[in-house]
Amino acid sequence: MSIHPPAEGNDELHGLDLLDDVADEETSRLRRGPARWLFVVAGLVVLVLAIVGITSLTSDPAANHANTSLAKEVREAKDAKAMSAEASGGRINLVYSASKDAYAVQLEGLPTAPNNMEYQVAVTTNSLGQTMDIAGLLGREPGDTWFGYQGLKDIVSVHVTQVAAGGEQSPGEDDLAEFVLQGDGGASATGTDGQ
Repeated sequence: MSIHPPAEGNDELHGLDLLDDVADEETSRLRRGPARWLFVVAGLVVLVLAIVGITSLTSDPAANHANTSLAKEVREAKDAKAMSAEASGGRINLVYSASKDAYAVQLEGLPTAPNNMEYQVAVTTNSLGQTMDIAGLLGREPGDTWFGYQGLKDIVSVHVTQVAAGGEQSPGEDDLAEFVLQGDGGASATGTDGQ
């Protein structure tokens, strides 16, 4: 007696193949599910690490020390020029030096910024037309600390304003003080208290 291989049209074996295909598909889907979640979790971990890294860079005491050291160098430069403007019951001071290619800002006697707000220094530059760039954030309570910034030569004006925490790229027209360094009228300072 000889055994013949099943014909291709044998429905009984074809049903078993279909069952195997369904089982393989279910196993494959179960294997892919955790892989997707691993990618999502890995992406979230990278995002959290990036936020922590950026936060630690912006609150680095060494960077703040360098910032205040630069401010001291600017204030002590032989070619230092000083300007000030009355604002919010205090005074905003600016000193700049062409030889140091830097400037320094002090918020003297200004009140603590409201919750979810902080002080920001922004500059109008003449590098690619006139653009507004954030120079730095001073926090809610900058006190009487001097903050120094590099890169004076392309700056047309320096603006000090109160913005939402984290800063604003376009702070608007509500400057506490504006110091014009280049222009037809020469250097000038304007504060919210009119001086």
